[in-house]
Amino acid sequence: MYKYLAKVCHVCGVTWMTLFVISVIGGIIGMFLSEPSFMNGLRRVQDTFSPFNIWNSIVMLAVALPGIGLFHLRDKFRRKSLETQ
Repeated sequence: MYKYLAKVCHVCGVTWMTLFVISVIGGIIGMFLSEPSFMNGLRRVQDTFSPFNIWNSIVMLAVALPGIGLFHLRDKFRRKSLETQ
């Protein structure tokens, strides 16, 4: 039972994190395409992903957190399945 739940959490976590990375890359590409020049696009990406842009960091963490939580839950289920064997 726990082995199955660990597998489900793994698949869901990988799916979530993959979609997260694809959306971030898609956002970066969209920023470049929406600007008239390469330098303006680069400046926009740098402003968005600046370490001083705390709101972007909070939102990125909030979106990635369910995937991280699924990986943590997967590890708990794996340990539980090893204990019950």
